[in-house]
Amino acid sequence: MIYDKDTNIVHLSPWLEDCFPIFYKRFTSLLGEHVISYKILPHTNDLWCRDYMPIQIEENTFVQYQYMPDYLLRKESNVKYLTDSRKVCEALGYKCKRTNIVLDGGNIVKVGNCVIMTEKVFCENPNYKRDELISELEELLKLEIVLIPWDKKEIYGHSDGIIKGVNNDTILMTNYYDYDKIIANAIEHRLQKKFTVLKLQYNVTKPDKRNWCYINYLEVGNTIILPALGIEEDILAFNQIKAIFPMKKVLQILAPEIIAKGGALNCITWNCKINLES
Repeated sequence: MIYDKDTNIVHLSPWLEDCFPIFYKRFTSLLGEHVISYKILPHTNDLWCRDYMPIQIEENTFVQYQYMPDYLLRKESNVKYLTDSRKVCEALGYKCKRTNIVLDGGNIVKVGNCVIMTEKVFCENPNYKRDELISELEELLKLEIVLIPWDKKEIYGHSDGIIKGVNNDTILMTNYYDYDKIIANAIEHRLQKKFTVLKLQYNVTKPDKRNWCYINYLEVGNTIILPALGIEEDILAFNQIKAIFPMKKVLQILAPEIIAKGGALNCITWNCKINLES
């Protein structure tokens, strides 16, 4: 399996520049300054490329799932935002294994020998028995599936808005306890069966409701890029992440316009490992 720490290139949808030209310039300038390669994806229909692009298993192998999220299909007018990742991968020359399982890339977090996803995956695949679905996913991804509860108040059901891997045995969890202690406790209980769980915390007088965003950082190779909002929690998040990853380069970039749309840096990027000389 290819993990974020193994990756060497960041892909972006051209919609990022079209929708947020100032942020796009700021972000690509930061990537260039720190010698992080990036590439623009062809044939995309929205900027959230993490969700529709495939899962990298090996350097030349990707798993391409069905991207049919219910939060887009609820309105017929939203169907135009569905991206056919087959067309994208064919244009890039990336070889993919295909599955009929419906997934979002935002519901895939790889940690050690596991892939962690919320239980929304069952709602998206009603034609599968639960055991059969998990078995097929484990066969495709060559990793154990670990399921965490889905907070149904959050329609996307993405695990990348909740957790990140620190190492093979440790997970970093967002400050979910500030929003819903019952769900947070259930998530942590599930994770503690296999991992040590660290939690982000923001001890401020007036917490910002957007401070969920810090867990949705981009990790590419030895670099972590954190979103920032221009608020007190920015430096608290930076200091915690830096302490957890002392050997990594930790950067931060203002991204309030992206966060206002419901995602952050992991959502707008798709990083993988490829031969950059080819």
